[in-house]
Order: sequence, then C-alpha cells, then structure tokens
Amino acid sequence: MQTINKNKPENDKSALISLTTKEQHYRHQQQTKQQRLNNLFYFFGLIFGFIYNVSLLYLIYQLVQNSHYLLGFALFAINTILILGSFAILSFSRKSNNSRPQKHHNKKQNREQK
Repeated sequence: MQTINKNKPENDKSALISLTTKEQHYRHQQQTKQQRLNNLFYFFGLIFGFIYNVSLLYLIYQLVQNSHYLLGFALFAINTILILGSFAILSFSRKSNNSRPQKHHNKKQNREQK
C-alpha cells in the first residue's frame, strides 16, 4: 500500500486520481466481460431454441404422417403456448430492466415530505 504524505497535498491528489483511474479501468473490464457473456448466452439460446423447434416440428410431421393427429396437435399447441409465454416473460422483464430506477428515501425523509 502507498503511504500518503500529508505535507504535500499534490501527492494526495495524484494518488487519489491514480486510484480512481485504476478502479474505473477495472470496472470497465468487468462490464465488458459481463456484456460478452450476456451476448454469448443470448447466441446459444437462439441456436438451441432453433434446434429444439426444428426437431419438434419434424417430430410433429412424423406423427401426422403416421396418423397420430391428436398427439401431433397437442405437441404443437404446447410448444406454441411455451413460445408465446417465453416471449411475454422476456419482453416484460426487458421493459422493467430498462425503466428508470426509483429514488429511495429513508423513513425520515418520507416523514418530512408529508
């Protein structure tokens, strides 16, 4: 750790600036790393979702070809409900994440405002 010389305020300022610069650089690295992971998971989600749906549609096609209409329709309906539900949940969660954060006041400030 660095010792700060109290007799020279310019040393204090430069040490503080150096420390905040290092912390900002570290924070930017962490945010970039997190964004890359989010993009990677999103990409894998798209790929696996596509594979799942193509496989299920092929299964439904085979069921209909073998005269299992009711089972094919049931699988198609369940898959449609799951896809629509996931779109609804994801769109709602993205809207709530993008909204502005509320200001939080402590109880004393809330009493003073009333």
